[in-house]
Amino acid sequence: MPSGPWTAATFLCRRRRNHASDYINYKGWHSMILLALADHRYRFRFVNVGSLGRCHDAYVYQRSRLATAVEGPLFPFPLTPNLVKPFPHRGQLSEEQKTYNYHLSRSRRIVENAFGRMRARFRFVLKRMECDIDNASLAIHACCVLNNVCEHFGDGVLPQ
Repeated sequence: MPSGPWTAATFLCRRRRNHASDYINYKGWHSMILLALADHRYRFRFVNVGSLGRCHDAYVYQRSRLATAVEGPLFPFPLTPNLVKPFPHRGQLSEEQKTYNYHLSRSRRIVENAFGRMRARFRFVLKRMECDIDNASLAIHACCVLNNVCEHFGDGVLPQ
């Protein structure tokens, strides 16, 4: 079972002919969601791409194969052996709790950096994709796979 930090990212896409409103996100853009889990080497270990742009990350996660594998309940993420969350910032936190929150936050930055590295390598995903939604979903999935190949072979990311 994959483990590591996960998050979701939004990718802009062309308006779909059928059910176009399902792809409109909270900013009013047509988009799809990529839910991904990454390891400490910026490689994607799990991806779920193509979810409707209007959906919340928790909704996408709940209906993903990852949630099925983890068999854990959802938002607000409960503390389970499979999903952990930071200590709430209400009141005073002990030094141990602050350290735990810091390291948990750092682990989440790994998957966010993996997204950044993938987007830097395949810059076409930064703009609205003008292809069919199904093809855009395949293209994003291919970018995740190719990103893993680049990371495996130590191919650096060019500065912008």
